[in-house]
Amino acid sequence: MKRSLPLLVLLLAACGNAPGNQPANSGNDTPANQPTNRAKPAPVESPELTELHRIAGEAADKYPNLVDWEGAVDARITLTDGRVPFGDAGSIANNMRSSHFKDEEVEWRFLLNDHFESFEEQFGRAPYDREREIALGMCDQIPALLSQVARCKSLVVFGPLARNGAKSDIKTSPLVSAAALTEVTLHRAWLLADLKQEGNARRELVTLIQVLSLLDVDTCLLSHSSGLGVYGKLILGLLKGPHPEIAASTEVSKAVTSLGVHLLQSTKQAWRMEFSWEIGQGLHADEGYSYFAGDPPESMGVLAQLLRHDRELADMFSGGPDFSSANDRHRALAHADGLKDPEAARNIVRWVDLDAHLAVYCLAWELFCEDRKQPLVDRKQFAIQKVTELPEAKAVWSDQLLEIGFDEKSPLMQHFFKGFGMEEKFLPLATIDLQPSEE
Repeated sequence: MKRSLPLLVLLLAACGNAPGNQPANSGNDTPANQPTNRAKPAPVESPELTELHRIAGEAADKYPNLVDWEGAVDARITLTDGRVPFGDAGSIANNMRSSHFKDEEVEWRFLLNDHFESFEEQFGRAPYDREREIALGMCDQIPALLSQVARCKSLVVFGPLARNGAKSDIKTSPLVSAAALTEVTLHRAWLLADLKQEGNARRELVTLIQVLSLLDVDTCLLSHSSGLGVYGKLILGLLKGPHPEIAASTEVSKAVTSLGVHLLQSTKQAWRMEFSWEIGQGLHADEGYSYFAGDPPESMGVLAQLLRHDRELADMFSGGPDFSSANDRHRALAHADGLKDPEAARNIVRWVDLDAHLAVYCLAWELFCEDRKQPLVDRKQFAIQKVTELPEAKAVWSDQLLEIGFDEKSPLMQHFFKGFGMEEKFLPLATIDLQPSEE
């Protein structure tokens, strides 16, 4: 027993229970050289972030079936295989518009941009057919590339990069490509018509329009406004072109009309996608959240205000306004007039302005096609009735011209004149060269 006593003492000492081995700080304090197991307190959200999360959460609960913006863009990416040929075609088109080129190419490039009026003024003569052929040859890859793109299911040109820097693999440069391709394809069509290749001219225009219909114009305000800009360039180019018989041909006029209808029908979806993006941003925001590189607390406040006001619009219009409807545009403007937040009011006016422009372009195109069927100078009452059906529109007749624009007394234009401090006056948006009377 005596021999086992030292072993027992060692065991007790190892357990810390041996006499004289109790630590000096035997209370609840932890030695400085020992790790602590205390749980760190959860970070406390700032009042701005808490409010933003609350507003976004309420909107998500109220509208759970809104399209998921990130998911919609991701889905489009998986369907899209046309960005490479589209980008290639756009590069060629942009090169045709470049100011940096050889002296001997000046004449040919003018034919692809400013066309005949500027050409004759610049060079003092009409272009030769050989010059037209050379100009077409400089960009003869474009039709084949556009035909390849037209077979795709969608064409994503705007993604999250345009809305706060995420998903950097999606670029906004195709917007420039779409504008350049529209301009160059229009001029190609006129050159082809000059060379008596009307069939090729019509086919190239229709293919371009098919490609434009693939652009994702319903993902956010930016993509929708850009789609409208390209459509406006197309309409004005067709109205001013030297070959109205090509522009008003059955296949081209039908394609242009369908594109306008597509853009109008996409507006409610575009608004809902924009709202969906705002909700997602609000739900996932943290203390460093930056709304377009602004100060975090201020950025949270801006997004919270957008969510509040868009939530009001969603409630007013049973899930979201349809700005292609003149009635919805009128109600939305009346709502904007009652807002104390000027930025929220401007955001509503921007949406209304986009679709009012789109509606006027569609009206101008319809009247142009009607004039080619039967001169409008012999059917003024018909034209006046068509204009009356669009509340924001106004028509001014002069000689053989019909100017279509916005009524300066309309609520939309009152916002415009007030915002820019301008004098009230009629602002034409499109001009139609009318056919002479048949009577």
